Amino acid sequence: MRAGDDARGDTDERFRKSERLRKRHQFLRTRRRGQRAGGKWVVVYALANERAHSRLGVTVSKRVGNAVVRNRTKRRLREIFRRGKGHFGDHYDVVIIAKRSRKEPSFEQLRSDVYRTVDRAIGSGGRRGEKR
Repeated sequence: MRAGDDARGDTDERFRKSERLRKRHQFLRTRRRGQRAGGKWVVVYALANERAHSRLGVTVSKRVGNAVVRNRTKRRLREIFRRGKGHFGDHYDVVIIAKRSRKEPSFEQLRSDVYRTVDRAIGSGGRRGEKR
């Protein structure tokens, strides 16, 4: 049994520090060089990385709502990543930016929008600005 698997053989669903974009320059590099895709509730930037796993960065501005709404949005986006790491590819830095909307989406609506948008960003290469 691999480290991170439980007795049933499920994969590791933790959200480790190594799976997070934590520094400003990491966010900026992904936004500048990454492939952009827009959804109904999010904008996604994806950039191929040299790591064995994908990393996530989340941005939620004050336009989205007050602190309660912003923090709930960030928790939901991190949970979507944690539960569905397979949808984010194996070697990508992904930045998700929450859009302002009149109505807050349900978790399921947000999840399907994130997955669809990430698929478009990664499917288009996620390599804009890199030498080929």
